[in-house]
Amino acid sequence: MSGSTSPAAGGEQTIQRVLFAPPAPWVDEGLYWRVDGSGEVLSAGREAIELAPRTTVRTDTYFGRLRAGHWQRWTGVDRVILRAEADPGVRVRACAEDIGGHVALIGAAAVPADAAGPAEIAVEVPLDRYADGGAVHVAVGTGPAGGGVRRVRFTAPADLAARDVPTDLVICTFNRPADCAHTVATLAADPPALERVRAIRVVDQGDRHPADEPAFAAARETLGDRLQVVAQPNLGGAGGFSRGMRDACAAGECLVLLTDDDIRPEPETTLRLSALGRYATRPMLLGAQMLFLYNPTHLFRTGERFDWAGLNVVLNDPLYAKADVDVREHHQLRRLGVDYNAWWSCLVPSTVIEDIGLALPLFFQYDDIDYGHRAAAHGYPTDTVPGAAVWHADFYWKDVDGVGAYFSLRNGLIAAALHGPAGAAGGRTMAATVGRMIGTTLVSMRYGLAWTQLQAVRDALAGPGVLDHGSAGDLARIAAGRAEHPETRVLPAAELPAGLDPVRPPTREIASVDRTLAKRVAYTQLGRRRPGPVAVSHEDAFWWHLSTFDEVWVTDASQSGVRHLVRDRELELRLRAELVGLLRRLAGEWPAHRERWAAAAADLASPGNWAPLFEGAPRAGRA
Repeated sequence: MSGSTSPAAGGEQTIQRVLFAPPAPWVDEGLYWRVDGSGEVLSAGREAIELAPRTTVRTDTYFGRLRAGHWQRWTGVDRVILRAEADPGVRVRACAEDIGGHVALIGAAAVPADAAGPAEIAVEVPLDRYADGGAVHVAVGTGPAGGGVRRVRFTAPADLAARDVPTDLVICTFNRPADCAHTVATLAADPPALERVRAIRVVDQGDRHPADEPAFAAARETLGDRLQVVAQPNLGGAGGFSRGMRDACAAGECLVLLTDDDIRPEPETTLRLSALGRYATRPMLLGAQMLFLYNPTHLFRTGERFDWAGLNVVLNDPLYAKADVDVREHHQLRRLGVDYNAWWSCLVPSTVIEDIGLALPLFFQYDDIDYGHRAAAHGYPTDTVPGAAVWHADFYWKDVDGVGAYFSLRNGLIAAALHGPAGAAGGRTMAATVGRMIGTTLVSMRYGLAWTQLQAVRDALAGPGVLDHGSAGDLARIAAGRAEHPETRVLPAAELPAGLDPVRPPTREIASVDRTLAKRVAYTQLGRRRPGPVAVSHEDAFWWHLSTFDEVWVTDASQSGVRHLVRDRELELRLRAELVGLLRRLAGEWPAHRERWAAAAADLASPGNWAPLFEGAPRAGRA
């Protein structure tokens, strides 16, 4: 077990800091450190902690671990150095955790109790036992006099970095000026995390500007010319991120870190992803995990895989993956594979962008999924790094019945044409998936949502020409069509009629989607009357429960109000006939659909295709 009190050697780069305080008071310190046994923490700052006598603090926590498995898998670094400034009598230990959670001491160093003052200490940490995963954490202990540590960090030899390039952050924003300004200000408040950052590029696509916010102006004073803002038409996340990617590449080789405007960042995530991106032996995409903004200790999911046949995201491991868990209690030590990283925070090397292009002009949804699969097809791996994370608004507060449903299905069918099932069998599979999706929507009286989804299928089948305008007008067009359907509106909860107590379903599961759907379709076909009105809470709003009534007041996922669903047999039959026709087209045209989109994909993602869109001009029409 190695240890020393020597000063930091030259030629090293900090790859991770050990932090003792979050970037905001609403974040639980338990994500950063815990007291081992009895003892007391006297004070904890971002990069320093002071302990009472005979106290031990460990960082076997979400943000406290160095993810050794990822470093061993993706880099040529065979050892790192744990460095710290410690007071007399303070001991610092490096501890290994394997994928089973077993802990072993790697090494330790201490400042003698009779030392004249604080001293730099170092512990060598080999990265040679983490092929399947695992992590390293720090234990800081005091003797009879107490004491503290400062500037605890892991470093790696600079000459082992595969690419010594800076990082450009790209933030895409649309009419969330306060959120965007808060994100930029939080980053600016932690200069060490931005040590390798060349620029923060804000792509402003709205008419309410973050640059007008006081927090943004204060951040600009700190960041200076590194904070850059460019305005353009609203081209959705795909257009905002593509603009930032193009501009970053034009400024020289770099790592491009894409991030949403409405996140709450842990600035350390920038440092950790950038470090791993620099040291990775081959260019790769690296993503941060998402923690819930309203429940900040809970993880959204460990990683993303995509089921093209079902057009849905699945957990990245059937046995070890976790979703909606408290990361203070559930530790992901096993390294799990992913298909892509969501763009709430995803690092992409400029060399990858120059090779495979920008995002497809999909406005939003599926741009990140397509990009991860496109990168993999070109030989660039993807991984998601635990302990690199941002806080993002909880998805379960968003209702599926919105304009986003159009982009979700249209873009899903476009991306599936590029990456999904092939041939006539693939067409039948996709038709069955879409049929279930829209069929269940219809029988549950969400006619505006069904109209939205039918329009998505039509537009996907129309071919690449639907993206000539970068989807810039689709948001308003679909919103206008949806407005003709009254159940798409969220009404005040006070409009719920008196005397309607929520009706709960008899079960939480059904034996067969297809058999249940067929039965509900038959009810409508035969004109069978169903009871109502009733009230149904959001948590019980399964399609197969709603479809047993003819009138339902259902709570919106946002909990801001209710929707009033009323059976309209004639409309349901008409929309169902449209669906049957579109499903026949989808199944029959699928091979040709795939060929059209495959032939156009590279051009659609090219900087040349995007350039006129950035200036507000659609490209010339295509076949």
